[in-house]
Amino acid sequence: MAAELSFEQAPPLSVPLRFFFTAPLFALAAGLLLVLRGDAVFASRWTPEALALTHLLTVGMMLQVMVGALFQVLPVAAGANLWRPRVLAALVHPALTLGGIALAAGFLGAGALAFHVAIGLLGTALAAVFACASAGLWRTPALGPTVWGLRAAVVALAVAAALGFALALARNGVLQPAWLALSALHQGWALGGWAGLLLAAVAWLVVPMFLLTPSYPAWFARALSIGVAVLMVAGSALWLSGWQSAEAALAIGLALAAAAFAAATLALQRRRRRKVADACLRFWQLAMASLAALAPLLAWDVAAGDPTGGALPVLVGVLALAGGFLSVMLGMLYKIVPFILWLHLRRRISRPPAMTRLVTEGRQLLHFRLHLAGVGALLVAVWLPLAAIAAGVLLALSGGLLAANLGGALKVYLAAGAGAEPARQPG
Repeated sequence: MAAELSFEQAPPLSVPLRFFFTAPLFALAAGLLLVLRGDAVFASRWTPEALALTHLLTVGMMLQVMVGALFQVLPVAAGANLWRPRVLAALVHPALTLGGIALAAGFLGAGALAFHVAIGLLGTALAAVFACASAGLWRTPALGPTVWGLRAAVVALAVAAALGFALALARNGVLQPAWLALSALHQGWALGGWAGLLLAAVAWLVVPMFLLTPSYPAWFARALSIGVAVLMVAGSALWLSGWQSAEAALAIGLALAAAAFAAATLALQRRRRRKVADACLRFWQLAMASLAALAPLLAWDVAAGDPTGGALPVLVGVLALAGGFLSVMLGMLYKIVPFILWLHLRRRISRPPAMTRLVTEGRQLLHFRLHLAGVGALLVAVWLPLAAIAAGVLLALSGGLLAANLGGALKVYLAAGAGAEPARQPG
C-alpha cells in the first residue's frame, strides 16, 4: 500500500505552521484551568469546567493540529489541491482560534453571547474546511485507503460539528433541552469518526514513512475505514430509533476498532527497520496502549453496571484524549514540522541541516517524559482530585515545551535560510 507523495504540491510553509504553532496555547489554557478548577473538572464529565477542558483540548489543541495536517496532507498525499491555501488558511485559522476560545468561555459562564460567537466563528471555519476539502477530495483521481479515509473523516467532521452546534444552542436556551441527549452521538462522530478516521488515514502514510515499518495491509486499512463509517451510521440510526443499548454498543464498537488499529500498529512497529526507540515511537506506543485499554474498560462498565460510580467514563476520556490522541499528535508534530521545514530548506539551499538539528532527540524525549507524567497525573486525578493540580502544571509545561521546541526549529530554519550557520538547540 505504498503512497505516491507529491511534495511539490505542498502548501506554503506558513499555511500549516500557523495551526501547529497555535495548538500549544490551548494546552497551556487547559493546564491553567486544571490548576484553578481541577476539583470541578473531575467531579463529573458534565460540569461546565469539565466541558470547557474537554473542548480546549479537542476544539482547541486537537482541531488546530488536525486542520493544519489536512492542509499539508491533502495536496501531498491525496492530490487534492485546496482552493487558494493562503487565503483559506487566513480565513480559517483566526476563526478557529477565536471560536475555540469563545466556546470554552461559554462553558465557563461567559453567557449566551459567547456561545453565539463560537457557533458563528467555528461554523464559518469548519464550513470552509469542509467545502474546500470535499471539493478537492472528490475531484482527485487518486484512490486507495488514505483517500477514502480522508473523505469519510471530512464527512464525520461535518456531522460532529452540526451536532455540536445543536448542543450549544440547547445549552443556550435556543433549542429545547431534549437536544442535549445528542451528546453521545456528538462524541462518537467527533472522536470515533472525525479524529479516529483522520488519525488512521494519516497513519497509513506516516507510520511506514517516519517509523520505518512495513506498510499496513491494504485489506486492513480498507476494512477499518469502512467498518468505522458503517458503525457510525448504523449506531446513529439505532440510537435515533430509540434502542436503549445503542450508545453502549456504539462506544464498544468504536473501542474495538481502536484496539484493532492499536494492535496492527504495534505489530508493525515491532518489525521496524530502525531498532532505536526514539521519542516519536514512544509517543505512539503510549497512544496505542491507551487506545487498546478502552474496549475492556467499556465492556466492564456495561457488564458490571457502572462499577466505579461514574468514574469510569472520566477514565475513558482521559485515556482517549490525553493518552491516545494527544500522544499521537505530539509524536507526529516532532516528525512533521522538522520534515516540512527541511523540505522547504532543501529547495533554497544545497545543504540543509539535518532534521535532528531542528528539534533534538533529547528535547523530544524530555517532552515525552513530561507528557507521560501528565497522563499519569490525570489518571490519578480521576480518583484523587487533588492530583489535578499536578496534572494541570504538567499539561501547561507540556504546552510550553512544545511551543519552545517548535519555535526553536523555526529559528534554526530561519538561520539556515539566511545563510548563517544554524545553532544546535541545547539538549
